[in-house]
Amino acid sequence: MRNFFVSILFIFIFDISYAQKLYREGELLLKFRTNVTDKDKERKLRVGKANLLWKSRITRVNHIKLPEGLTVEKALEIYKNDPDVEYAEPNYIVRKAEIIPNDPYIIKQWFH
Repeated sequence: MRNFFVSILFIFIFDISYAQKLYREGELLLKFRTNVTDKDKERKLRVGKANLLWKSRITRVNHIKLPEGLTVEKALEIYKNDPDVEYAEPNYIVRKAEIIPNDPYIIKQWFH
């Protein structure tokens, strides 16, 4: 039983370390609070020497490129402590799942 838990713990730790590397280095997704003006947003990005790559008009999320030498982890720490930032997160890479279910009744599921 103990070996079982050690194995599960190892898999869990391995998965966490693997999951932490599933983002683009040097990029961040950043959303400012609604009360922050566009001028203030631009100023904050300019002061941090970050470049705006893209901005969603619907979600108001900014895709930014971090300056050379600034890691994603350090940028997250900086932006998460900024009261004008609603949230900041790495630019995670989305991958298509390539798992084919072995359930012969999959076509009878409610979502089909």
